[in-house]
Amino acid sequence: MASRGEGGASAESARRFDEKGNAIGWENANNIDIWAFETAPNLKMLSAAWNKKTSNWLTRYVYMRTGGSLLATYGMSAFWHGFYPGYYMFFLSMPMLTACERIGRKKLSPRFSSASGKKWTPWGIVTILTTSFLVEYFIQPFQMLSFEWGMMAWRGHYFFGHIAAVLFYVGCSMLSTPKPKEKKQ
Repeated sequence: MASRGEGGASAESARRFDEKGNAIGWENANNIDIWAFETAPNLKMLSAAWNKKTSNWLTRYVYMRTGGSLLATYGMSAFWHGFYPGYYMFFLSMPMLTACERIGRKKLSPRFSSASGKKWTPWGIVTILTTSFLVEYFIQPFQMLSFEWGMMAWRGHYFFGHIAAVLFYVGCSMLSTPKPKEKKQ
């Protein structure tokens, strides 16, 4: 009988079993990391911590195969959830938010974050709170399912998340990209 680490299984899955083939811990059944989800400083980490198996599948079979298309990846996620308009309103708003995070990470993070890259710095806390706040705004149609109700929720907030994202992206686009700091040897 082949051990769990043989026969095409990845090295990662092989490490989850002891030498006798017994499972170590519950990691194979773990699909959410609650603490990482609740304290995620960006969408990438947030979605990687929530529904981890589906996130891995979407990354491997949609994102990588479409040349990194966020629209295709989030569109597939919306399709997977079903045909309620609220799913599409949420998931198709996420590429805009991801674009904002990417430009912010490129142009703002080097100015504010420490070289250590620790999460619990003042800049890290700002990113955690901003991510949480904006996701709460954008996810409302997902929870309401209906196009009309989703639009009513966003309208009730004066579309601040969408407007803030556009203004942030335009503002950050005008900033110069900081030069990388030289590492001390």
